[in-house]
Amino acid sequence: MVAEAEVEVVLDAQSVTVSETREISLHQLRRLHDTTTWARGRTQAQLLALLRHSDIFLTAWDGDTLVGCVRVLTDFVVRALVCDVIVDPAYQGLGLGRLLVEAVEAHPALRDVEQIALFTTRKRDFYAHLGWDDHPGHGMVYSRQSSVASRQISEG
Repeated sequence: MVAEAEVEVVLDAQSVTVSETREISLHQLRRLHDTTTWARGRTQAQLLALLRHSDIFLTAWDGDTLVGCVRVLTDFVVRALVCDVIVDPAYQGLGLGRLLVEAVEAHPALRDVEQIALFTTRKRDFYAHLGWDDHPGHGMVYSRQSSVASRQISEG
C-alpha cells in the first residue's frame, strides 16, 4: 500500500493521505496519543524515543492534521510487531484503521516477514474482520510496572 512516500485515499468523502516520510509534530502526535486510554500521557521524551526506535512509522493526514498512525518493530525477516494503531475518534468508523493495518501488511519492507503480530484487548473483532487470527495463550508479556509492584509487596 505504501510503496510510495505518500498515498492519498478518499474515505467516506474525506481525503486522507497516508505517509511514511512526512514530518511529524510532537504536539500533534501527543494530541493523537491522548485520544486513547492506553497511550494517554506519554511524555515528549517517550514520543521522541518511539519515533526514533520504530522501524516503520506510518501516519494518516487530513490536510495538515495528523488523524492516524501505526508503528512497527521488526527484524525484517521473521517477526514484526504492530504497535500503537491509533485513529482520531472523529475519523473512526471510516476505514482509516483498516487502511493503516493493510498498509503495514503490504509494506515492501515486510514482504518476507514470516509473522506479523500485535497485542490488543478491546479490538480483537476488528482485527479478526481484517483476517487476523486470534492466538490466545501463544505469548507471554513481562510488564515492568506490575513486576516492580509485586516485588515490593513480596519484599515488604
